[in-house]
Amino acid sequence: MTKIIGSGGGGKGGGGGGRTPTTDADTLDSKSYANVLDLICEGPIEGLKDGLKSVYLNNTPIENSDGSYNFSDVSYQFREGTSDQLKINGFDKAATTVPVNRRITKDSPDNNGETETVATSDSIDAVRVILRFPALQNIEDDGDITGTSVQYKIQMSVDGGAFVDRITETLSGRTGDLYKRDYDITLPSNFSTEVKIRVVRLTDNSADAARLQNETWWDSYVQLTYTNNTYPNSAIAGLRIDAQQFPSIPRRAYLIRGTKVRIPSNATVDSETGALIYSGTWNGTFHEATWCADPAWCLWDLLTSVRYGLGDHILTAAEKTSFNGNAERLNKFDFYSASQYCSANNTRPNNPNNDYGPNGKHGIADGFGGYEPRFSCNVYLQGRAEAFKLINSMAAVFRAMPYWSIGSVALSQDKPQSSSYLFTLANITSDGFNYSGSSQKSRATVVVVKYFDKTLRSFAFEEVEDDASMFNGISKYGAITKNVEAFACTSRGQAKRVGRWLIYSEAQETEVISFTCSLEAGVLVRPGQIIDVADPLKAGLRRGGRIASATAGQITVDGTAGVDTDLPQGSVGYTRTLHVLLPDGTVESRTVSNINGNVITPNTVFSSAPNPNSVWVLETSGGSSSQNLQSTQWRVVAVEEVDDLEYSVSALAYNSSKYANVESGFSLTQRDFSNLNEIPATPTGLFIVEQLYKQADQVKSKLVISWEGVLGVSKYEVRWRKDNSDWHVYTKIGTNDEIPDVTAGNFEIRIYSLNATGVPSTTPLSNTTVATGKDRSPSSVANFAYTLDPKLGFVLHWDKLVAVYPYFDDLDVVGYEIRTTDAEWGLENNDYYNFASPVAGENLIARVTANSYNLGFTPPGSRSYYIKAYDSQGTYSVNATSQSIAIAAPLSPTSTATIEGNFVVISWTKVQTLGRYAIDYYQVSKNSNFTTVLESLDTTVYKREVDWTGAQTFYVRSVDIAGNFSTANSVTLQNTQASNYGLSVNYDSGTSADLTWSERNGGTPTVAYQIAHSPTSITSFGEATGNQQIQGTAFSFLVNWNTDRRFWIRSIDAQGNTGAEEYFDISFTIANAVSNLTSTFKGTTGNALLKSELELAWTAAVKGSLNIEEYEIRRGTTFASASVILTIKALVATTQVDWNGTQRFWVVAKDVNGNYGTETSIDATITPPAAVGSFAQEVIDNNVLLNWSAAASVLPILYYNIKRQTDPNLPLDTVANFNSRGKEIGTKQGLFTTVFETIAGTYTYWIAAIDSANNTGQPVSITSSVNQPPDYILRKDVNSIFESQPSVPTTVTKQNAFADQGFLFVNVDTSRTYQDHFIGTGSSSSPQYPRWNSFGPNEIYGLPSATTGDYEEILDYGTTLAGTKVTMTFTGEHVAGGTTTTAKISTSPTGPSDTPAGSYSWTDFPLAATTSPIITHSAFGTAFRYIKFEFDFASAGNDDLLKVTSLNMRLDTKQITDSGNGTASASDSGGTSVNFNLSFVDVESITVTPKGSSAPVIAIYDFTDTPNPTSFKVLLYNTSGTRVSGDFSWTARGN
Repeated sequence: MTKIIGSGGGGKGGGGGGRTPTTDADTLDSKSYANVLDLICEGPIEGLKDGLKSVYLNNTPIENSDGSYNFSDVSYQFREGTSDQLKINGFDKAATTVPVNRRITKDSPDNNGETETVATSDSIDAVRVILRFPALQNIEDDGDITGTSVQYKIQMSVDGGAFVDRITETLSGRTGDLYKRDYDITLPSNFSTEVKIRVVRLTDNSADAARLQNETWWDSYVQLTYTNNTYPNSAIAGLRIDAQQFPSIPRRAYLIRGTKVRIPSNATVDSETGALIYSGTWNGTFHEATWCADPAWCLWDLLTSVRYGLGDHILTAAEKTSFNGNAERLNKFDFYSASQYCSANNTRPNNPNNDYGPNGKHGIADGFGGYEPRFSCNVYLQGRAEAFKLINSMAAVFRAMPYWSIGSVALSQDKPQSSSYLFTLANITSDGFNYSGSSQKSRATVVVVKYFDKTLRSFAFEEVEDDASMFNGISKYGAITKNVEAFACTSRGQAKRVGRWLIYSEAQETEVISFTCSLEAGVLVRPGQIIDVADPLKAGLRRGGRIASATAGQITVDGTAGVDTDLPQGSVGYTRTLHVLLPDGTVESRTVSNINGNVITPNTVFSSAPNPNSVWVLETSGGSSSQNLQSTQWRVVAVEEVDDLEYSVSALAYNSSKYANVESGFSLTQRDFSNLNEIPATPTGLFIVEQLYKQADQVKSKLVISWEGVLGVSKYEVRWRKDNSDWHVYTKIGTNDEIPDVTAGNFEIRIYSLNATGVPSTTPLSNTTVATGKDRSPSSVANFAYTLDPKLGFVLHWDKLVAVYPYFDDLDVVGYEIRTTDAEWGLENNDYYNFASPVAGENLIARVTANSYNLGFTPPGSRSYYIKAYDSQGTYSVNATSQSIAIAAPLSPTSTATIEGNFVVISWTKVQTLGRYAIDYYQVSKNSNFTTVLESLDTTVYKREVDWTGAQTFYVRSVDIAGNFSTANSVTLQNTQASNYGLSVNYDSGTSADLTWSERNGGTPTVAYQIAHSPTSITSFGEATGNQQIQGTAFSFLVNWNTDRRFWIRSIDAQGNTGAEEYFDISFTIANAVSNLTSTFKGTTGNALLKSELELAWTAAVKGSLNIEEYEIRRGTTFASASVILTIKALVATTQVDWNGTQRFWVVAKDVNGNYGTETSIDATITPPAAVGSFAQEVIDNNVLLNWSAAASVLPILYYNIKRQTDPNLPLDTVANFNSRGKEIGTKQGLFTTVFETIAGTYTYWIAAIDSANNTGQPVSITSSVNQPPDYILRKDVNSIFESQPSVPTTVTKQNAFADQGFLFVNVDTSRTYQDHFIGTGSSSSPQYPRWNSFGPNEIYGLPSATTGDYEEILDYGTTLAGTKVTMTFTGEHVAGGTTTTAKISTSPTGPSDTPAGSYSWTDFPLAATTSPIITHSAFGTAFRYIKFEFDFASAGNDDLLKVTSLNMRLDTKQITDSGNGTASASDSGGTSVNFNLSFVDVESITVTPKGSSAPVIAIYDFTDTPNPTSFKVLLYNTSGTRVSGDFSWTARGN
């Protein structure tokens, strides 16, 4: 921030009698400004409400409402926070101040002023130079003080260059105190090392500093970096303020219209209040974001914003990508409804204006003469807040409550609304309704509301009291104060409504209801909804329940009218309203025209018929206190799932008139919801009966009393007395009672109904009855019968005598007596009847207390039995009940028999026992008289192993539980053997003989099969080999023969018996010969792995009996004598070409057992390449250009070998001479090359093609004459051998590279040999291993390759070269894959061979990376001795190999000559400049010759020897040594 500095004052004059000296006006005042950049908030926003009228400095507006200003020289810029907003000018740089504090004087003779290095980094964009002048004035001799001036300049030097003037200025005027002036200087954007600033004073120093005051000081400089920040999505304000008006940076405040939010498409924003004005129906779409103060949509924006809200958590992925205002996880129509209530639209519809003004249609009274929206949200959120807390604070602004429901955030607002659900005791759990209230001591009667006053621009407080105009709480409970802060509130009226709402809530919403309901209601009820509750315990009457049946015009409800439901019948003089729950879950209400019993008829039919079992509630109003009865209303605050089928509901007392009370002061209306204080009616329908009962094993008598209850009454007073004795009085809950242990006599009974306060009915319900004693016989026994249990015999049973309502006369029956005659009843005859030996007069069968008796087995024939009941006093039934029974022997079983597997199974039907005794067991025998019983068993199945052949008969009979036998039943069956297996054999699998056959059984099943094989000459199973016992129907023999074969089979049963023998013969065949055998020579130039290869290809042979495992390739004149060169599974094979002429190759298939098929052969012939065509030459300077056309060849040409003939008498005219004579120039894969000859002469060049088998073609020659190269100097020409050469000298270092036979192989792991690879990771038995012969333990294994490698060769020239061209020529070939090469030439003047030894100081000349295997690179070096040739290699994986065939390193120089004429001027400072016409890297000599002068003239030149010189200077002198002007010529030679 700019430092604020005050201005100084002047002085005052002295006295005297003469002329009064004068002082010129102070014309140089320093002025400072404060630049302030304020981050307002997240953008975009609407902006300032009214320009500078909305900007406050120290709480004072910059501009008044009338347009006048409270501050001068203030400017501002504002950005609303868009994503593409422009930067604010003047606030786009960062500054760093560096003090200097040095005086600037004019010094002779150089006058270099003061210099500072102001930048060493290009991050500095500009420099502000600040000069200060302690005073600028002149005191004249007569005492007058006048202005003066001082001249100075500011210069800049870049990267050590000359200083250039940037600013030259004369400061004029007068000031007696400190004055500062600053200058901004832009720095160059591309400087390398540094920028210097120099300040130079041009005005002479003051000779009398007391009188001429013009000192110049360099105060400081400021380094400026331009930030160019636009601060996207951030609303910012930039202020520029005159520092004189403030002692420090003032406090700033801004009245803004804030964040833009999306609003519904049918809404517009009221420009004054920010409220939304709605028109028409909303289609669910949104406007573009705009400013508004609607709290519902402000909350929506906070929930959906990804930048500063919960959008990351609430929006779906698609909504985040393209947000149009909608969010499927938010219920937008809840927010829309809440927004309409907040805006209070059309609350004054008769007014003309569509605004919130005095004549507007919208808004509610603010309590201070104006109108405003019901709720507005004006809040400045300045920090991070917990989401849950902030959302609830925002929702509280408009009395809303957010909650999660059915996959989305819903919103409930406390506002007028209709009931959403009905609850009675019929649709809640048996726990009923629970009520609770708050303590009166904690209820506030005074509320102080804190809010932000926009006019005062500070917080204000509004106090609301619960006085007589409200609920008179202060007079009742005293002043109980509660302080609250109205979040986001800037309206006094809204703050007052907050206070009134809190007082209402404290005074009136004090009761909470809670209950548990079923799933049907729990899933429909939501927080914030209004519910109706009809609680008969609170109302005194049941006026709600379930609907029994319904149509839209007639509802039949549950219960019995007048009994358990109080429904005012017929037509009445007051209002009856029926509320029902419709099928869509909504509550609908209709007034009632008539009630008949439980049938209710509405005045207007319902919109649809309610479902049976849905809920109903009836209310009455407009009548007397006893006639009026309404439900209670509650606002749901919580719904929680208790378990899968039940929900807990909590609700707060609700009064729909509270809104008008809070907003307008209207009185509250109360609902009449209880009749518990009415005098009850008299009970009716008294019923009295005398009953027997048991107590402590004694039977006694009691009077049972019941009556019809009175609706709304749960307690009754009971009074009774016997034979006019004293009254027994007590209270009874319910409508029945008992008088226990009564004896004979007269009883009088009275019943009163009681209300909730204990007041009885006016008259009682009364009656009398006569009690009698116990004197009745037991009833006769009913339903005396029997059943025949096949296992137990006969069981007698009858109906047990029980006490029957209402008298319970058989309550004391203790037993039953059974006899064979209807006589002798009682204990006097205690002799029991004996079936085996009956005695006359003994007829007692049993005395039992149960209602059944097991008579057991009786002799055959028919017999009668009699029964009576008797009680605890020995009294018998008056009449006996009788029953007759009879019995008959076992039936014979019907049997069948089968052979199942190895067993015979005999089964028979179960014998029927109807009218007979149960069967005890069955017997099985092999003879009809059962002299030998095989087994006695109680099942109907007999199983045993088959132990015979031929026929066998079995016999079966039944035996009952009395030991009686039935007649025997017989069954006969046969047993046979198996044959005819259907054996089949094939070689389809190619590796085995596969046998299949069919399952065959005889009379008993086959458990296994025996199989074997033999030569076809064998005639019986016993002579065969490979015997196997198999339980299936298939088996495979692994083939170990190569002749025809016979296969055998026979069966085995469980007893080890074998079946018939069968066999199957099959032939054995070998593989056919391969077809379509071809040979092709392969070889790709530059790929050594494919050099000299013959490719053999064929079509697969047709297999014989066994699969083909592989193919064997042989080389030789006959198959038998040929050598095996390869065994392969594929249909293509390659072998190295290592012969001339013709070779024969054989291919034969071998099956999985090594059996050879039929062989096939093919011949392959090799001829060397022909001579090249059109061999031509051309000489340019000292370069010989050679070109030729391709040579014809059977195999691919690998390269062309070029040689120079060294002896005129030894031509290279044959292949042998070519290979043994001449000097190798190099190899070339193309059809063109150049030869650089360093001396003049006649040269003969020979060329021959080399094919992929390394066969040399016919040589061809050409002769070329080379003249001495002009101005050419060859300093060094070295061909690398890829090892250090001390004689040159060169030094070589390399990594992942090795030299072999004059070649360099790179990206090779030199620590791994063939043996390491094949033995370490594979095996010497690998098919490839023998091909490498003896290389295994010694030679490097090339692949897989390394990913990096490097090669470096340093050449020592031996002395320092002033300037020389360095050229390298790198020739290689991609043996496999591809390798990237990065080449670099470096020069150094010093090195370890110096005396004394030094270290390298390299200057690099790099070349870009390339995948080409041939690289040429040159650089011109100056002042060097050592040259480094460096190569870095990189490859992608394990299949890349680069072979370097040659590396040439050459140092040479081609000199050039430049010349011209000029005229020298004696007045040119330092000499007359001459510019070269040609571009030099280095100049070795310059010659200057004077021209056209009669007098002797001496010419000299001034030249600075630097790289790439462009000019020199010429000076002419006469013989006296004086510079003269004149003409001259010049010549320069160099590189």
